[in-house]
Amino acid sequence: MKAWVLHNIGDIRMETVREPEPGEGEALVAVKAAGICGSDIPRIYRTGAYSHPLILGHEFSGIVQTVGKGTDKRWEKRRVGVFPLIPCGTCRPCREKAYEMCRHYSYLGSRRDGGFAEYVAVPDVYSTMKLPKKSVRIPLFQQGNFPIKSGTY
Repeated sequence: MKAWVLHNIGDIRMETVREPEPGEGEALVAVKAAGICGSDIPRIYRTGAYSHPLILGHEFSGIVQTVGKGTDKRWEKRRVGVFPLIPCGTCRPCREKAYEMCRHYSYLGSRRDGGFAEYVAVPDVYSTMKLPKKSVRIPLFQQGNFPIKSGTY
């Protein structure tokens, strides 16, 4: 698959990388739209990422292609928005459902490969939100060297 891979500060490249496989409790999402967040710009040009190489992109949506073991098959072919925070589920804030305060979180597009790719493996239940079946027109945007395709999604 094609993906924008950040190798170091200022070194981002469009590359062909291995398509992820959904693990247990995960869904494979075909990315149909990805936004460029204000935090992506300094991550690319000034601060770098938590680790390199990394596929950035934490604001994205798509269609669930397949699911991993233990994941409800009804998610397949659903249009979903993806919430990038992946809480540990075991620390005190998580047990109190204060996931945004998780002490051991992961994050799509920041600590784990994200949506500037054709496919992303995401935790299915917590990280995805079913979107309506009605198509929405997505306009053509361009930010720097990151073209985002226009189309009906």
